[in-house]
Amino acid sequence: RGDARAKGYAGQAQALPMQIERRFWREDRGLYMSYIGTAAHPVPFEGYDLLGLSLLIESGIAPEARARRALGTYPMLDSGSPVIWPQQPGIAIYHNRAIWPFVSAYSLRAARRVDDAGRIEREIRSILRGAALAGSNMENYELVTQAVHVDDGALSGPVVNSPRQLWSVAGYLQMVMEGVFGLETDGTVAPKIPVALVPDLFGDRQ
Repeated sequence: RGDARAKGYAGQAQALPMQIERRFWREDRGLYMSYIGTAAHPVPFEGYDLLGLSLLIESGIAPEARARRALGTYPMLDSGSPVIWPQQPGIAIYHNRAIWPFVSAYSLRAARRVDDAGRIEREIRSILRGAALAGSNMENYELVTQAVHVDDGALSGPVVNSPRQLWSVAGYLQMVMEGVFGLETDGTVAPKIPVALVPDLFGDRQ
């Protein structure tokens, strides 16, 4: 404030989202890359991540058509959405082969923004199921089983985990307040509950 450089920084801030959106988009994959490299520093692993994608959608940086396509393209299992994709061979379970509930909560926000009913349902179920199976709001789960630990030799994990993880608690509360009841940050109420979820959440009540 009052700094002569403020106008220049404001211009950079305005240009940055457009550059992110343009340069990280992979038309052939229908997804936004997690990393881009240079000829001198190539990225050896083609990777995508759910948090980055969700934030691009939630922030409004991703155009609606690309946002809808990217979220629909990003893989999803019955257990939930992997925090990174594809999985990396020879790497222990942590970010790799894992579900992180707070990231699932951001994915739910992105799904609500583009009205992706299938992902809304899956993310709500994933957050509910993970907490119920573990008896706590864990930091992360193994991708397929949603277990807090899977024995797989040197690849066992998650290698770090903890109960009552604050951002997992926050993600769960967000899932309830916004994902189920539709309480928006501006004070409006806009529930978007897929029909398939209603019996599980509310039984036969209205």
